[in-house]
Amino acid sequence: MPHPHRKHLLTSVQMAHFVATGALRMDAVVPDDMNQQAIEVLKNGIPGVPYGTPLSEAFVDSEFVERLVQLPEVAGAIHSLVGPEPTVDHHGALYDLEGAILEPKPSKAVDVYMGGESPRALGVIAQHGDAYVMHGDPPEVIADRVRRISELREQAGRPPLRFGVSGYVIVRDTEAAAQAELDRVLDVRSSPEAYASYQDFVKGSQLEAELSLREYSVSNRGLRAGLVGTPEQVADRIRAYEQAGAGLMLLQFSPQAEEMARFGAQVIPRFR
Repeated sequence: MPHPHRKHLLTSVQMAHFVATGALRMDAVVPDDMNQQAIEVLKNGIPGVPYGTPLSEAFVDSEFVERLVQLPEVAGAIHSLVGPEPTVDHHGALYDLEGAILEPKPSKAVDVYMGGESPRALGVIAQHGDAYVMHGDPPEVIADRVRRISELREQAGRPPLRFGVSGYVIVRDTEAAAQAELDRVLDVRSSPEAYASYQDFVKGSQLEAELSLREYSVSNRGLRAGLVGTPEQVADRIRAYEQAGAGLMLLQFSPQAEEMARFGAQVIPRFR
């Protein structure tokens, strides 16, 4: 079945009505000649179709039903509810799927956020990602990585990626108070098990930057983002990431509720 034009997809109100009632009224959609034919077709009954049969193959023996599901409004309703086809085939190195059923389908294509720094990972991201989320390295490092993967993306003939950066935030009224809070956060006496876990992580990763045990205590190299200081210092640092190409910041706080509230009150207003 051809992809319906966007204007024939169901509205949010129609979708909500269908979810609530299990029915959808579509007036003046079926032409009069088909309405007359429908009386005879429905009288004789429509043969059943096994669940999971692709719609394009479901009613090839019924000229009327095939015409019906290809009406733009009907095709749009079906596409809104279940997508263009109910099954998916996938054959890859790790997974082998034949006729897999994905229900319910999203109302629009899902954006794929990806991360990684190895040459192989960057190649996969350039080919298949919608957004690239990076560890919290300094803005100049992020800018260089944005440039490199953007070149790979262009070579792959894909539209531009969106970029995000993770970072650990500490905001205080003075720089000294922010540094004191950072010292408190990092005052950790790791157990032998924790240190062994750190060594295994570093050994098995292919990250560009070497991790120190100090940095490992905050995930995703969040401290390298440099989001520690006064509200104005943190805001300036975020602007530097924006200049580097990042449009998304994935921020970490501890304790979460208290520090997020402080960030919301003292930093976010500086961007309005």
